[in-house]
Amino acid sequence: MSQVDVTHYDIYVAFGRKQFLCDPIHSLILMSHPGAERCTRLHCEGWPGYWKPAIEYNKRFQSWWIESKVLVAQIPASAGSIVEQEARKIPAQSSGLWASYLLLRLEKKGLIPEGMYEHWRDQLHIPATDEDVGPSNCL
Repeated sequence: MSQVDVTHYDIYVAFGRKQFLCDPIHSLILMSHPGAERCTRLHCEGWPGYWKPAIEYNKRFQSWWIESKVLVAQIPASAGSIVEQEARKIPAQSSGLWASYLLLRLEKKGLIPEGMYEHWRDQLHIPATDEDVGPSNCL
């Protein structure tokens, strides 16, 4: 078992594994202490017209369900609650849009490097048919 660093959180952009070929790629944000086996998943789940933001605690970091993940930043552990607060402000919408707007909000708070939103916005598999309701009007 590796040593867990509880003084920081690693922030990842992650992609869920498809169950069926026709499924869209599910995008989410993971927050985990370096070396930890568990993480918090922040994402929006559902389908068009029935989206629901979710913050799921104590999930396995190395999960079969997560196909890939990329480290985007490391933040102080004290900023973990800010990540959750910002996630709660984002309106329900497709997972790619929702995850990109969480990155935008974290970038505006100075928690992740500038340019992460622009970089990931183009890579989060956002179908052109998705309704974009924005990051909320309290950015």
